[in-house]
Amino acid sequence: MQLAQKVAIGYIRAKLNLMGVVSKKKAAEAALLIFSTPFRKVKKEAPPIFGKSELIRFRLHHNKLTGYRWNHPSPKKFLILHGFESSAYNFDRYIKPMIKLGYEVVAMDAPAHGKSEGKTINLLDYIDTIAETEKRYGPFDAAMAHSFGGIAISMYLDKIKRKDPMKLVLITPATETVTAIDSFFRFLQ
Repeated sequence: MQLAQKVAIGYIRAKLNLMGVVSKKKAAEAALLIFSTPFRKVKKEAPPIFGKSELIRFRLHHNKLTGYRWNHPSPKKFLILHGFESSAYNFDRYIKPMIKLGYEVVAMDAPAHGKSEGKTINLLDYIDTIAETEKRYGPFDAAMAHSFGGIAISMYLDKIKRKDPMKLVLITPATETVTAIDSFFRFLQ
């Protein structure tokens, strides 16, 4: 860890601890804000397949969200969801095979990720993003989700009633949040 990072983390720890003395609620709100903020943005160039996509955008909770669509229209639809501090760009290798299988493919950048607007994200925001994406571009027959996207699609599917089941591929999904939260609090002391 570089010196500047150590100083910044020390400052955040001290600030949260001081806030906790004054108001535990305010300290918890500040910690939640930090926990919900992706600090690393994917900065890689758009993979070539994204040059062949249709750019899709919509507003949700005051943020303009960005996604990509290929092979429209097609009777079968496939949704790609990324994890925390990731983006749709990281799933380029899965798009062409799904198109060859006859799927229309939609890959969304979650709020505060990739080319979408926003500063923070939480599970409810990601679930709302999936719901709005399915409302506009679905219904989806299948989905692939990684990490945070995995827990979001699982919670979304649990929340709604579907006539037909969705085929789902989960890649190292975030299956429980207690460990992540405990690690976060240990890190910040």
